[in-house]
Amino acid sequence: MVMKCQSGNSNRTSYWSANTTAYQDRTILSPDMRISLEMFPPENDLAVRSFDDALMKLDRLKPEFISITCGAGGSKNRATLDTISHVKQIITTPIAAHLTCISKSKEQVDREVTEYLDQGIRHIVALRGDSPVGKQIEFEKGYGSALELVRAIRSFGDFTISVAAYPEGHPEASSIEQEIKYLRRKVDAGADQIITQFFFDTEVFVRFLERIRRAGIEVPVIPGILPIENFKKAVRFAEKCGTRIPAWYHVMYEDLEQNPELHTAVSTSIAVEQCKQLIAFGVRDMHFYTLNRAQLTLVICKELGLKIDKQQQASEVSGF
Repeated sequence: MVMKCQSGNSNRTSYWSANTTAYQDRTILSPDMRISLEMFPPENDLAVRSFDDALMKLDRLKPEFISITCGAGGSKNRATLDTISHVKQIITTPIAAHLTCISKSKEQVDREVTEYLDQGIRHIVALRGDSPVGKQIEFEKGYGSALELVRAIRSFGDFTISVAAYPEGHPEASSIEQEIKYLRRKVDAGADQIITQFFFDTEVFVRFLERIRRAGIEVPVIPGILPIENFKKAVRFAEKCGTRIPAWYHVMYEDLEQNPELHTAVSTSIAVEQCKQLIAFGVRDMHFYTLNRAQLTLVICKELGLKIDKQQQASEVSGF
């Protein structure tokens, strides 16, 4: 991904600060724009059918990869593995497996990495993970951080390793400076690219990226985009991860719960404008948090000019 702020010159004026409306007269779609998608394991048979439907529709966007998440603390790692096996029967798009290390022994994590290797997975999203409710964290028995996890995965050989970043700071970080220093250590340990937490203020991402580049981090940084399927849920997600929602969002979504068509129109407009701003800044890759829903992401990508494959190549597979 090529960014206009990759230069190490800390005295320059940022492109975004100097051109806050530059996106308005730019071609919407960058010719080399790429997307990736995130999905999570379905919880029951009914959810499997919905998952498959969304997967096949989203695959028509020809994403660079689709990442499959795991539950809190990695408690649903078996579900992640089973979902990946299931997905590979349906589509040929590369899969990235989320892997967490919290509350796990080193042996357990190493065994999971080996299982991914056996399944032909060569891309892992390395995360510490959230502590399961009521379960004590025992770092002394396992990898104590995402940093240690990256080192462990790299020791297995030729994996693409993605790590997380928080443009507004990790909830446990004392400052953005601490966040970036830790991010640099993860990259130095072997991370190949960075996927950010979702954000709603584009300038927050731009400032964060400028700081990253000044810190000497040169790997691709992929912004996370959350299409808002349900505003109240988005607010809860944002509160949990420390993402600020601009006040005007609350105004835009007021009283839209009973008007799904208008809700979708507002969400589409907001996401498209955010993506246009990123494209104008030089972003070439975006990671969509789909929440296993296809329609809104499809509409957004279509509005951005991405071609959607009309021939659905995936085979029908029911159940796991």
